[in-house]
Amino acid sequence: MRKRGRLRTKKGYSQQQVADLLHIPQPTYHKWETDTAKPGIVNPLLNCVQFLKWKLMICWKMAASLFPTILLNPVLPM
Repeated sequence: MRKRGRLRTKKGYSQQQVADLLHIPQPTYHKWETDTAKPGIVNPLLNCVQFLKWKLMICWKMAASLFPTILLNPVLPM
């Protein structure tokens, strides 16, 4: 068993549990763990972008509820 597999089993996780945490299919994680395939950068980046968009939306809504007149009538510096 490779290092990732040993660490995963030592922590008590199944391949499916780790795959679920990473939002990837279990067969994909199995390929990563056995070095049959290497992880790409696209899916983690897309997950990050979606997370940041969600956080930005929440921050904007919170700011709009706290400071509605400032956000609706912004004062721009000259």
